[in-house]
Amino acid sequence: MGCAQEALEAAAAESVEEEEPIKVIISGVHGEQVASLELPGDATVLDCKVALSADTPLHTQKLLLANDVCEDQLELAHLRGHAELLELLLVKLSFDEAQSRQLLIHAWRGEVEDVERCLRARACPDHRSEEDGRTALLSAALQGHIEVAKLLCQAGAAVDPDEGDGASPMLAAAMQGRLEMVQYLAEAKAALDKPTGNGTTPLHVAALQGHLDVVTYLCEAGAQCDRTTPGGATPLYVSCYNGHLPIVQYLCSQRSDLCRRTPTGATLLHAAAQEGQLEVVAFLCEMPEVDKDSQMHDGATPLLAAALQGRVRVVEHLTRVKADIHKTTKDGASALHACARSGHLEVARFLCEAGADKDRAMMEGATPLLAAALQGHAEVVQYLCEAGADKDRSICDGVTAFHAAAERGHADVIRCLCEVGANKDQAMRNGLTPLMAACLQGHEEVVKVLCQSGVNMETPMREDLILASVFLKGGVPNSQIFLCDPPQDARCKQGATSLHVAALHGHVGVVKELCEAKANLEARMRVGSTPLLGAAQAGHAEVVRYLCGAKAKFEGHCADSETPLMAAVLRGHLEVVQALCEVKADPQRAGGCGTTPLFAAQMLGLEEIAAVLRESCRAKWRPRLGMQSCCRRAR
Repeated sequence: MGCAQEALEAAAAESVEEEEPIKVIISGVHGEQVASLELPGDATVLDCKVALSADTPLHTQKLLLANDVCEDQLELAHLRGHAELLELLLVKLSFDEAQSRQLLIHAWRGEVEDVERCLRARACPDHRSEEDGRTALLSAALQGHIEVAKLLCQAGAAVDPDEGDGASPMLAAAMQGRLEMVQYLAEAKAALDKPTGNGTTPLHVAALQGHLDVVTYLCEAGAQCDRTTPGGATPLYVSCYNGHLPIVQYLCSQRSDLCRRTPTGATLLHAAAQEGQLEVVAFLCEMPEVDKDSQMHDGATPLLAAALQGRVRVVEHLTRVKADIHKTTKDGASALHACARSGHLEVARFLCEAGADKDRAMMEGATPLLAAALQGHAEVVQYLCEAGADKDRSICDGVTAFHAAAERGHADVIRCLCEVGANKDQAMRNGLTPLMAACLQGHEEVVKVLCQSGVNMETPMREDLILASVFLKGGVPNSQIFLCDPPQDARCKQGATSLHVAALHGHVGVVKELCEAKANLEARMRVGSTPLLGAAQAGHAEVVRYLCGAKAKFEGHCADSETPLMAAVLRGHLEVVQALCEVKADPQRAGGCGTTPLFAAQMLGLEEIAAVLRESCRAKWRPRLGMQSCCRRAR
């Protein structure tokens, strides 16, 4: 019995002795100490290499003892012998570039054996793709190849490499919903909250994609639930925006901040309402912390955000839970303004039926009807008119829905406004009518619709604005001057018609429409200028040709005795001169000052124009000279 007991104690002692840790000193080829390790008594050379792999990839290590290479399977205790310390020499081998490139391919495909072969052939585990900078571990994480990921990590691959855009293997796995991969990387000490260049973390992308299991694991593993991007988005905000109700509910249960706002002042309810996430909206509205009428910095409420995007079901729900449909932004826009501007007919109809003010004006005076007309939403315009909106209400400078639609060229809206009886001849304070606005911008179809509806084509406008719009910037038309509200001046003359506007701005298609509708070709401004003279002054040869073909008088002159031909000569408009000569305008007809166009061209040194005028004179006299020659021969 005593002998047996002694044998057991000896065996136990031997076991303890075998399990004593082994101290290993690793030196470099230049004698420097690389590492000091303490490994288990049964550790092998491979275990030693793994311990060094954080700094030196596994398969680029060669450990030598007295100039002999130590094979991976050898036990360290055997190599140490009876010495207290085991001293090994570390030789670092260079990577194989070709094998490194192959590693990327095999890792993406999940080819485990090929990955292992490449690593043993000294492929760099952190080699990056030349195309996108992706590492093998990132590829494996994206594709969910867990065995490949394990091989790469064992070979010393960095679990948190510095990617160009900041994307880590953990983020890639979370984005794809690879729970097992996420768990493995977390156990390998990958950072749970490492952000990309735009501040997105693995928890953000998991919430974005709706991966509840990954979100749950990351939160339980210690990821920050309320971390924000530079744009202010938390994982909860992202899940609300994308309508992932189970994740929203889970994150709320984890005490995520329900009241946090983005830098623009947007709340969780704004995000869900804007994107039409009805289930999330309903859930949030039940939370006592959530303000249904919270406003962004510009004053927009969740209801307005939903109306702007046409989310009619969300608008209906928010209205049912007593959200304020009359609340406005800082510039006075209501939810009805928002949906009218965006053309959402169903939302507009619901809000009107719910009691929204159809004629509520923004700070600059725009109503929902004007907003819809400006953007060309004919159906919304028609509905608002039928619902009783004021068709002729104007903003401070006199702009109506008619003006807005005409200036933008929305023929369907113009047609609708004509049908519902809006005043098509109402002028702005500066005299601009809807027809003139369309003529100014060259909108032929709008002009055609207005002419067919019986619009007054001869309503005069201030001449100073007409002329300034063309000549203010060196002859380049400046249409913005028409949209201003200049101070009233008793000396300003009212005499410019729609045909003047179109001719001065060179809109030949509009000129044709007006002429076909019997516009007055000889209408004169107070300064005496006709549409033809205006086109000649502005250098619009095609308009000049058309007006001459329509029988406009080309020999008439204005108050300062300037004819169309003289106007073109004085301004150097060669093509206009040619067009007028084609219709037999007289180059030698003197104006009130006694100067002829030909003399003016010669005095100004305009050789090309003078040559055209001389040729016109010769052509004019050839028939007469021919007749005189015939008469002489007859005598």
